Amino acid sequence: MGSRKVLGNLFNGKCTNISVIKFVLALLVIFSHSYAICLGIDEVDPVSKITNNQLSLGNFSVCIFLLFSGFLITRSLERDNYVLSFFRKRIVKIIPPLFLTILFTVFIVGPLFCECSIVDYFSNCSWLLYLVKNTFLITTHTIKGLFEGNIYYQSINGSLWTLPVEFLCYIGCFVAFKLGIVKRNTLKYTLPLFLVIILFKSHVYNFFPSIVPIFPLLFFFYIGAIYYVYRDKIILSTQGFIVSILVLITGIIFNFYSYVVVFFLPYIVMYLAFYIPQWSFGKKKIFSLSYEIYLLGFLIQQIVIYCFNGSMNPILNFLIATSITICLAYVLNYISNFAVKCFIKEKR
Repeated sequence: MGSRKVLGNLFNGKCTNISVIKFVLALLVIFSHSYAICLGIDEVDPVSKITNNQLSLGNFSVCIFLLFSGFLITRSLERDNYVLSFFRKRIVKIIPPLFLTILFTVFIVGPLFCECSIVDYFSNCSWLLYLVKNTFLITTHTIKGLFEGNIYYQSINGSLWTLPVEFLCYIGCFVAFKLGIVKRNTLKYTLPLFLVIILFKSHVYNFFPSIVPIFPLLFFFYIGAIYYVYRDKIILSTQGFIVSILVLITGIIFNFYSYVVVFFLPYIVMYLAFYIPQWSFGKKKIFSLSYEIYLLGFLIQQIVIYCFNGSMNPILNFLIATSITICLAYVLNYISNFAVKCFIKEKR
């Protein structure tokens, strides 16, 4: 059934499988969103229907993004934990593509697709609020007059809400690291509290209903940090991979998936990322565009359905939007990298 391998021995700082997995996840997010965008806010993707809303492809994908983030951010902190250096790297990675996406939304998509005159569009301050707030990771979903006739009018770009959560995870991880919590000798003592929260999460959700969507992301970021800190103790094996899949399937069948997913899904993901041979095609540029694809996907889907007069098949929306999004992701990646290089060069 395969040998047992220590995660720490498999991780050498580079992993092309992570890039490929994140690329696939970005596409799954677009696929999942296509149902709500085309059929209404209450519609869910087929996997969510089959699993009785226990497993949504969109939420599933975002959680794995945060798992990788927790793993890699903890590694980054171990190598460089100076406050200015650490947050500069995070901001340079997140903000330029985000800011360009927002500019594209406000100054190109807005005037072209708004359901009012350009004068009325810019005379209302909602576009300015959208620009400023989202740039500073204060998620704002609408601009007056834009996509209001679409069936999913509640958000221009529904993917942006996860970015403030991720950045808060960075801050929390940095503070915890400085306090000595994210260390091999101390992080293990946080596990009992984590287990209690998982077991009694329904009660926690009753007290804090507004943060229900955020909790899974925090859980997976935390588990990612656990996997990195204890990478020399974690054993990956094919047997463990198969058992983890069976446990999740059983959880879905008997409706306890939400209690076991944070324990077994990370193991499956780490197995695919590190245990199996590295996929050589993961070095291709397209697989490094997952963040740009994630930023643009929802917005492009809204444009596509607008061009189809607000009604179309979700699969068709997914196929058209994905093709356009990948092309624009190349452009967004190039411009943001060029801008960052110019800025850094000028500062020097």
